[in-house]
Parts: sequence; structure tokens; C-alpha cells
Amino acid sequence: MPLVSSNLLSDWAKALVSELRTAYPNANVTRGRRTGVSREQRITVFSDGIKELAGRVVVANPVMVIRYWPARGDLPAEDSPADPTELEQAAYDLARLLEARQTQIERAVTDLWYFRPESAVIDEDPEEWGVEIRLVGFAKNVAVSYA
Repeated sequence: MPLVSSNLLSDWAKALVSELRTAYPNANVTRGRRTGVSREQRITVFSDGIKELAGRVVVANPVMVIRYWPARGDLPAEDSPADPTELEQAAYDLARLLEARQTQIERAVTDLWYFRPESAVIDEDPEEWGVEIRLVGFAKNVAVSYA
């Protein structure tokens, strides 16, 4: 069996990073997990695994996570809650971008049929202060033998 030079998860992450770099030219867009506060605009993309769709052995559900930290100045005092409007807008903008670029991303990834946002979580914790969007994909399950 030949070595596989690319795979669904890596290709999907690369396609997302490429689209995000285009859409957010001032952001530091990278692959890999990262947590913690960021003073600069930062976006990370990473896989959260792949599972089989219940009842449909030929369908795989890969999961991709996008974490977005808008550029941030001084944090508010501990006794003063931060206004979440910026994060709410960031989540909305990111979801709209993914909707607008969905076809281009799907075409760039072999065996990915389509994807959709599964959740968008706003983290108002001053130690995080960002947005996390989980994407679930629907793809060919390569672990299944097609006879």
C-alpha cells in the first residue's frame, strides 16, 4: 500500500487556514492548539478527530476547531465585566465567512462532501477572550473497505 501524502484532516485544515489568511490579513493564522489570552489578532485551526456517523458506516464525521482571538488592548478590571459585543460580532463574522467560502473549501479537500458549524462558543474569560467554532464534516469513511 502506498504512503498517503495527504489526508482529509490535514487538507481541510490547510484549506481553512488559507481562506482565513485571505480574509484576515492582519491576523496570525496558524495550525495547532493554543489557549490563553492574546493581545494580537490570532486564529488557530486544529482537528478534534474523526468518528463514524452512527448508522452510516460509510460516512465519517471529521471535526475541525477554529479559535479566534480578536486584537485586544487592556483587560477590564476584575470587578468590571467586559462588554461581549466584540466577541459576539467576531463569532458572527467568522460564521458568515465560513458560509461564504464553504464551496471553495469543500472543493479543495478530497472526500469532504460538506461541513457545517456545529457550535460557536464565546469565551468571555479574561484569560481567554475569544471565540471557538466547531465544524463537523461529512465525508467518505476511508476506514471502510468498499468491495
